[in-house]
Amino acid sequence: MDITSGTRDKGVYVICSVGKKHPEHHSGCAAYGVRLELQDGKSPLAVCELTGQDAREVEEQGTQEAHGIEPWVRCLLHLATVGRLRSTVGFVQTLGSQAQRDEPHGVPLLEHLQDQLIDLATAQERSQALHSSAALASLIETRLSHRINASLGRALAYAPDPHMHPIHPSWELPGFAGVPGSNLARQVAQDLLAGWRSLRSLRDPLVTWAVHEAGLTRSAAQSLTTLSRTTINRLLDPGST
Repeated sequence: MDITSGTRDKGVYVICSVGKKHPEHHSGCAAYGVRLELQDGKSPLAVCELTGQDAREVEEQGTQEAHGIEPWVRCLLHLATVGRLRSTVGFVQTLGSQAQRDEPHGVPLLEHLQDQLIDLATAQERSQALHSSAALASLIETRLSHRINASLGRALAYAPDPHMHPIHPSWELPGFAGVPGSNLARQVAQDLLAGWRSLRSLRDPLVTWAVHEAGLTRSAAQSLTTLSRTTINRLLDPGST
């Protein structure tokens, strides 16, 4: 992991800042702190703050944790995409709910809100929506939800073994507008489980396609998936059960 003291325009790196902290509660004991900022270019991915009584030890721990987060970088990049997409979906859902409420009464969305929705839509979605903001919002939400699931799947694929590469509990997602960030490990766990659930939902149609259309034998499907032959037969011959 590349450790620097300032921001860069591109690349993944850690900004490391070390400083002396004021004693708390007049204890007289000086404390030292290190702040790690995991960055993707100028976009923050995660932050970590560590404290201790010895400046050298704190700095060494900071270096250790900066390198310790490196195996998670590719996973975190995909989860950052998930976060941005979720934010956009939330905005689209808000506009869609407003349009569903007001359009039946002949009240359209405000023009600038319509423009924002149109900017998020594809040409095909604009054509399908037939000038309905509610319909357009629904189409956009569906597409972005598929992209979220795809990014969750990629994050899951790139995630290292958490037992071999644990995330230090001091790592957090960046805060926003005065709201403190949430625990990084907890959020990653939630997102990876969501990605696993999404991939599991593809199992049945994937097995069916692999055997019925792609030419795999039932034995090959069983060997590759470790599913029991009974389960595979049930998926391929649903009318026989």
